[in-house]
Amino acid sequence: MNNPSMAAYPEARALYPDAAEIVIVSAGTGDRQDQITYAAAKKWGLVGWAKEIVPVLMDSVSEAVDYELNSLPGCTYYRLQVAHLEEASSEMDDVTPENLANLQTVATDYVKSNADVLDAICAELEEGRGSDMPGIGRSEN
Repeated sequence: MNNPSMAAYPEARALYPDAAEIVIVSAGTGDRQDQITYAAAKKWGLVGWAKEIVPVLMDSVSEAVDYELNSLPGCTYYRLQVAHLEEASSEMDDVTPENLANLQTVATDYVKSNADVLDAICAELEEGRGSDMPGIGRSEN
């Protein structure tokens, strides 16, 4: 499985080979709090596991990428991830008006409770706009 956050690092290094520091900001879709217990899974068989294996694989890939990017020298990594989606469904295809409203509430609460971290990320990104690449380089203002 490919993870865009992990792909961002070599891409940034290719674009900015002389950069002393690379900043990567990854926005998650919410941490799934479902757990698979032995009691629930012991009789699943292949069909039962087939329905549950994708979230297991996705979570493990994200955790591995978080570990790897946090370990790289010259890389500052931020993972923005809502810890609990209690008010909202974690199902990616739940686009009901009620769930969309709940997701907006969760997002608003997340931004409010993480305002200091978000401000620090913005300041770090603003400070790092040192590229002369067309379209993303230094501002003339």
